[in-house]
Amino acid sequence: MTSLRPRPAAAACLLSLSLILSPAAAALPSHAPATGYEDLDDVFGPEPGPFPERPARPGDGSSDDDDDLFGPSQPPGSGDAPTTPEAPRPPAPGTPGDRPRTDPPVITPPPAALQPVDTDQEKSWLGEFGNSLGSTIARGTCDVTGDARPDIITSELTRSVWRFDPYYVDTENHGWVHNVTGRLVVVPGGAPGTALPSEHVIYVNGPTEPGEEGDDAVVGLSVACLGDTNGDGVDDLAVGSHTMGRAWVLYGGPRLHEARLNDLAPEHGFTVLLPTTGSPAAHLSAAGDLDGDGLADLALVLTNSRQALSPAPGQGTDRGIAYVVAGHAGGAAVDLREPLAEPQHLLARVLSPAGNLATAFDRVGDVNADGQEDFVLSDYTHASGTNVVPGRAWLLTGVRPGARLDLDGEFAGSTLEMDPSASYRLGAGTSVAPAGDADGDGVGDLLIGFDGGHAVGVTTGGVVLVRGSAQLPATVRISPTGQQDPQARVITGLTPGDSAGYAVDALVAPGTVTLVALGAQGTAQEAGATYVFPVSAFSSPVRSLAELGDELRTIASPSPRSRSGRAVAFVGSHLGSPTLAVGGDGVVHDHDGEEGAVHAAHVLATTVRPVPAPAAPQGQGNPGGGPGAPGGQPGAEEPPAGSGAGSSPTPSPAPDSQAQAGPAAQNSPSGLLARTGAGSVLAACALAAAAAAAGGLALAVRARRRQQG
Repeated sequence: MTSLRPRPAAAACLLSLSLILSPAAAALPSHAPATGYEDLDDVFGPEPGPFPERPARPGDGSSDDDDDLFGPSQPPGSGDAPTTPEAPRPPAPGTPGDRPRTDPPVITPPPAALQPVDTDQEKSWLGEFGNSLGSTIARGTCDVTGDARPDIITSELTRSVWRFDPYYVDTENHGWVHNVTGRLVVVPGGAPGTALPSEHVIYVNGPTEPGEEGDDAVVGLSVACLGDTNGDGVDDLAVGSHTMGRAWVLYGGPRLHEARLNDLAPEHGFTVLLPTTGSPAAHLSAAGDLDGDGLADLALVLTNSRQALSPAPGQGTDRGIAYVVAGHAGGAAVDLREPLAEPQHLLARVLSPAGNLATAFDRVGDVNADGQEDFVLSDYTHASGTNVVPGRAWLLTGVRPGARLDLDGEFAGSTLEMDPSASYRLGAGTSVAPAGDADGDGVGDLLIGFDGGHAVGVTTGGVVLVRGSAQLPATVRISPTGQQDPQARVITGLTPGDSAGYAVDALVAPGTVTLVALGAQGTAQEAGATYVFPVSAFSSPVRSLAELGDELRTIASPSPRSRSGRAVAFVGSHLGSPTLAVGGDGVVHDHDGEEGAVHAAHVLATTVRPVPAPAAPQGQGNPGGGPGAPGGQPGAEEPPAGSGAGSSPTPSPAPDSQAQAGPAAQNSPSGLLARTGAGSVLAACALAAAAAAAGGLALAVRARRRQQG
């Protein structure tokens, strides 16, 4: 197995990187490295808090916690080779732009560490180097093309193009800098497994013009399938920019590929306008049909409203806000740039308790048997007094049309309180999902993951089954190692640091045992893996994956550093039968100082075969988990799949009630994507040097824009 740690032979390469970065560094304001915390202060506040040293830019790759919130602000390792340079623009006055312009740098990517597969039961798509394909995947059955076949919705978070800026014409790259646009990616049902780009795949590029604060768009930190928001009978989707303060709802159909996010036309969807600070739209999800008008709605977060609501810089309180926005035809924008505004189409608003953020907001089915959808608001950054980050979440049963909830006061539901002894990070990533009626008591249950942290107090991740009840307790205390609350059951990962629980989803379908998918992007030298098991595995207060035996199936990546399992989603019958999609973004990012990418970012689709549920005892109902998956339509021929889909089964305690998966789902690291002879490699020295210069310039551009503003 190829080691990716620096070796003596790489010393010259590392030295050249430092030298090549020096011109870009010289262009930065002298104070920027020391005091450039403005953006992170929007999220975490001005005090150091429980985290290690904060980076000068959110998502610049120097803190795992911030990377999870913001995503990378430039391509991993700055190694992406943009292929569509922007048209030249006139030189700025007083700059040396009148001299001949050179062509943009040409960067040759390293050999692919994986090869795509294309079979009836398993397909995979290999991303372009440095584009971070597969960092997120929309959950649930979703047909946005209108051809009656479920599609896969994902993104290329760090896709970029070259931008010429004459201010930097005298630097190493002669004025060419990275513009990280990000990109929405739709893999239609029936598309062959292949390396990207592909004519069979639909792309919607992020805006090429920077936002109001001069930040690149970085579209695709979160994507969601919503269902039909405009009443045309076709599913719609959402994608956001956490740097520009925008969320776009895109109407599905044959013209989806024509959508332009720079200025979205009303026939293609509508825009939700948010503040540009505080990581807006960092998490998007389907809200179902909250107001009962027959149109699907959108849930989203403003992670921290402190700066947007503060009377002056440096003042205010860290506080997140979650919103539900009504689906509607006609493309009318929803303006939430004032976080407490009351625009048309705002259905509900939830303020986190003071001092807490809103890192995710997800519906979880009906967990208190009142016939209404319930939601979970998460703050995985919630810290204890011992400088660890256990995380915290709130199960909310009162999110209704017109609701304006302030969690500093009384609310209907429960606080999900994690053991404060370690950095469990409850609710990290995309880890909240409905579980249907997992325990057979006639009330819906939910799943919420915890990934075990990355810096201080690192521990083993896992997933919690929170049992619903008509009489929910005020607090559910969760302890993966100690005395367990009777309302919760836990399955833990295999080792500390494997990030098991960063991504979680469940396949809830009538007449079958619910399947749980648990992503562990950090296992096996960050090759990553996904574990699939029946919900009946929650048979005792605390279990480990190591105890599941034949109940467990493993989908493992053969490539170190591919981070497979960063995203998991049941995506309906994309392959003709129930299908699990797994994403790995290929980002190299650790606390040993290595940063960059491997050419192994991917999305895998593999079939799964849920086992039939046992017959319910006479007189005992099997009520299911709510109104169905995002995109599920009444009268659909197939049972909806993923995130709260359909009626849930009563789990079977029998030993043969196990998840069965397709060819990739084995206990050995085979399948997924075929390994090439190249192995997992970082970019060559010349590639890294040229790209690092471009990345450094990108930071300089932002610093300069902020200084000028």
